[in-house]
Amino acid sequence: MEKAGTLNFDALAFASLPVVANLPIFVSFVWVEQKVHIVTDILADNMIEDSANFRRTLKRFLESIDRNYNNNPYHNGAHGADTLLTFEWFFQFEFMKEQASPLDHLMGLIAGAIHDVGHPGRNNLFHTKTMSELAIRYNDKSVLENMHVARSFEIMQASTDSNWLVQLRSDFQSDGQTGNLQQYMRRGLIDLVLATDPAKHGKQVKELAQIVAEDEEGDESHKKVQALEEKLFILGTLLHASDISNTVKPTAISLKWTNVLLTEFWSQGDEEILLGQPVSPLCDREAGMLEVPKGQIGFINFVIEPLYRTIVTLIPETQEALDNLTKNKKFWQQQQSEHKPFDQLFLTT
Repeated sequence: MEKAGTLNFDALAFASLPVVANLPIFVSFVWVEQKVHIVTDILADNMIEDSANFRRTLKRFLESIDRNYNNNPYHNGAHGADTLLTFEWFFQFEFMKEQASPLDHLMGLIAGAIHDVGHPGRNNLFHTKTMSELAIRYNDKSVLENMHVARSFEIMQASTDSNWLVQLRSDFQSDGQTGNLQQYMRRGLIDLVLATDPAKHGKQVKELAQIVAEDEEGDESHKKVQALEEKLFILGTLLHASDISNTVKPTAISLKWTNVLLTEFWSQGDEEILLGQPVSPLCDREAGMLEVPKGQIGFINFVIEPLYRTIVTLIPETQEALDNLTKNKKFWQQQQSEHKPFDQLFLTT
């Protein structure tokens, strides 16, 4: 756990430890809470009445979240813990300390924990193509993301022992202002989890770049994120960045995630072939095994690098992510130039 909350944390190795007891998200959150005392800060701000009861119900909730993650190659509890702890990495920097309250910090960590709960190992396109029960329920709109956040609230409502949300003050008052913290938390969790839909990536990068540009132009309205919409947008975008952060981790860790992600994608492609469906992008096992380096280079160039370059402009302390990304890109370029066969690509792991 010494590396938890850094880019050097190996969540896959961590989750496999017997002492973690198949509760990587719960253990990760407890570690963060002991380190930064978020619940204590919320109590000090008079947002809850009983910190002991709040901690108890929140921990019960997170244990249930762990149990509701499926044992997929990639979208499993280890990925949930990894996303939570990568998001915590962002929260350590001064920009986030200035913009996010303790309640926002808690919201972000919970959003990281729940963002893929119940994931079935098949992506949104699979569900819309097959008109699955989930696609019908959510009208083809952010199908999985809607399911993840809905299931999380269902877990809360299913047992009072897990319902930490109701312990937030609905009549909060501070500096002459009043607010319903339960409604604020619910809206924030929904917004943040829905922001992890990959279909929103391009728009997110564009809007974040606009915020950065206005900040650089000296517009004081963007020196501090005061508007609720903008604050939740930035939190959601950083959660999305945490969700897809595999390629900004050290190469050995990044390769582990790449390997299990390809396994899950190709399993989907195999099922699509059996169903007589067109194989989704990135899910063709036969073609994909021949072009892993090319695919990874393209993913870095067109998806990850534009997002993280913009983030580094906003939060310069995150330069480490770009440095790792550069190393990983060089690694894949070398594999491509050497025409490495698939069975040799991941030997360094």
